[in-house]
Amino acid sequence: MFSTLPVLLLLLATARCGKDRPVFSEEIQEIIDTIHNECVEKTGTAEEDIQNCEKGIFKEDENLKCYMYCILEEASLVEGDVVDYDMMISLMPDELQDRTRTMLYACKHLNKPENTRCQRAFDVHKCTYEKDPDVFSDEVQEIIDTIHNECVEKTGAAEEDIQNCEKGIFKEDENLKCYMLCVLEESGLVEDGQVDYDMLISLMPDALQDRIRTQLYACKHLNSPDKTMCQGTFDAHKCNYEKDPD
Repeated sequence: MFSTLPVLLLLLATARCGKDRPVFSEEIQEIIDTIHNECVEKTGTAEEDIQNCEKGIFKEDENLKCYMYCILEEASLVEGDVVDYDMMISLMPDELQDRTRTMLYACKHLNKPENTRCQRAFDVHKCTYEKDPDVFSDEVQEIIDTIHNECVEKTGAAEEDIQNCEKGIFKEDENLKCYMLCVLEESGLVEDGQVDYDMLISLMPDALQDRIRTQLYACKHLNSPDKTMCQGTFDAHKCNYEKDPD
């Protein structure tokens, strides 16, 4: 599902060099792999050097440093060659902001303007790993779980019904429908009562945007104003699955 992507993209840079990489759904993993592959191709980074980051081994290699910057750039966390760490913190769920702020603020002084953008990304990334190595494996899953649990509590959706959606079984249940809307809202994809599909597409890697645009545009008409927001979200989500279940 694409509903948690805005948050996941914020953490993509850390997920690849974390202590233990989390397990993602097939769609999320495809996006991560696409961004990873694009940045490997752009920078010429060795896979071994990237994998060694998971063990806390940060090789002094220019390609690796620029790979880290590339991931941040692809995750829309860079503006004018400057990584916006405050934006990263502000977009985190409230429950994780303090931990993220503590880690980043302890290291952001290494984001020195006199260094190259690649060097700055490398120095901060290495420092954050040393300050809190478990955050790289914990934070992504914690965010997903937080959004999921909040929306289950708000809507009363049954876990079985949610899990069945992954198999293409969409139960006509109001709680499930409102759960889907809740996840979009908590992921920052709803504004003024409308799901912002264009924002979702814009956050995707270039290599996947056409596929996702085709899928979403074929279904977004189902999220019409004559329906409740829960019903419209459910209908569009079900349609998206039917158009491209893989």
